[in-house]
Amino acid sequence: MMMRRRKPSRPPRKLRRSLRTEYVEPPAEAKVYVGNLPYNIDSERLAQLFEQEGVVEVSEVNQ
Repeated sequence: MMMRRRKPSRPPRKLRRSLRTEYVEPPAEAKVYVGNLPYNIDSERLAQLFEQEGVVEVSEVNQ
């Protein structure tokens, strides 16, 4: 017997459009620790790498 996968339900088109354009502020404690970085990376380069995935508000490298 072959079973078909069910596609996940999607929100209505009007809601999908508003989800794409509306930015929701993350909580203040939304921080990411990244380890094993090269010693020559700076805050600007780190932000560039993460901006490929989304909005980066602050990037800080502790050396």
